[in-house]
Amino acid sequence: MDPLQLVAATGLTAIVLALLFVLPGLAWGPLLVPGTGSPLEGAGRAVGLSLLMTAAACTGLAVLGLLRPAFVVAALVLLVALPIA
Repeated sequence: MDPLQLVAATGLTAIVLALLFVLPGLAWGPLLVPGTGSPLEGAGRAVGLSLLMTAAACTGLAVLGLLRPAFVVAALVLLVALPIA
């Protein structure tokens, strides 16, 4: 594999993992579970909430028959953008 392709693939993987496991929890965490004692506690809360919210979003999409990559990404982007708006 070309080094440039390896760097691009690594960056894309990091973005996808952040979208799945961190960003929804970072956006909703202060609203749903306010107050953190330490940065590690905040990171744990973000990951935990992200896992719960991603699972719920994917379950809803599966029930509707829309569990496809484009719909999953759109749902996750909406989960991140809603508390900001």
